[in-house]
Amino acid sequence: MVDPNSQLRYRSLTAHLKARYGTKVARITLRGGFTCPNRDGTRGRGGCTFCSGSAMGASHVRTNDIAEQLAVGMRRVSRRYRADRFVAYFNDYSATYAPTDRLAKLYGAALKPDDVVGLAIGTRPDCLPPDVLDLLSEFNEKTDLWVELGLQTAHQDRLDAINRCHTVEEFAQAVLALAKRDIAVCAHVILGLPGETCQRDMETAEFLSRLPIAGIKIHNFHVLRGSKMEQAWNRGEMEQPPSLDEHVRRTRLFLERIPAQVVILRVAGDAPKHALIAPNWCLDKQAFLRALTRHMAEQDSSQGKFLGARRADLVKRLDGFRPSDHETHQDND
Repeated sequence: MVDPNSQLRYRSLTAHLKARYGTKVARITLRGGFTCPNRDGTRGRGGCTFCSGSAMGASHVRTNDIAEQLAVGMRRVSRRYRADRFVAYFNDYSATYAPTDRLAKLYGAALKPDDVVGLAIGTRPDCLPPDVLDLLSEFNEKTDLWVELGLQTAHQDRLDAINRCHTVEEFAQAVLALAKRDIAVCAHVILGLPGETCQRDMETAEFLSRLPIAGIKIHNFHVLRGSKMEQAWNRGEMEQPPSLDEHVRRTRLFLERIPAQVVILRVAGDAPKHALIAPNWCLDKQAFLRALTRHMAEQDSSQGKFLGARRADLVKRLDGFRPSDHETHQDND
């Protein structure tokens, strides 16, 4: 049987974990009972316009007990993926947005099982005060730690439009603060957001290529029930999300601008069927992966290809780079 990861032209998380641990490793999504400063009034109200509270965090259990969530999750993914090692992943809202004693208790509970080999924490760049950074440094000495930071786009006008309530500069500062402590950072981006052209997606890739990040998680723009975008969709004010073929193309061009050593944790988002409004194609992730693999092979494309061919030009153009509507470049489509 052919390993599908052997055909990929980017550095997938599956392949990275298999190479590191010599066995199949799967993530267990955990719910820590977090909120975020974009919901409780500290930064904003209502959250990001794309966010649906019902789609956040672990869906396989109905308890906040970390040990029980882990036990249920490990049984589930062991059967499905034949994994025997696991990464505990907190991803409900901002999983560093709590007092450090509570965070320490949650993170510590997630690492108790011997077969949990790593910890991943999803958060926002404005939820990393010095005491939280100190705590993360302590856990970084105990286990393989990844901090996943939401950026979505490197264009401030679009961050404002989707109510992110943080700045591009805050994201860059958070990445540098984590990297200074040797903590691996994964950036989250959404390709095809309303108002974001393919060119602007590429500018986001080039912005990230200059930062010390270890991973990137790519989502396609999709509309979820319970989000503010659903309201705009129902009013007929929301443009259609990119088609499968368009997201394949944008993903390929994005990956070409990401350094080859960066781990790609995901290339398309997914959502429970009951929560998804559009587009329907992202319910079939395997079909998308096949289309991306085929397209990149046809284009003789690979992660970092653009950087390898035009690195000097890229560095020159990105010196002091600030994303704007006025910067232009030619893609190699």
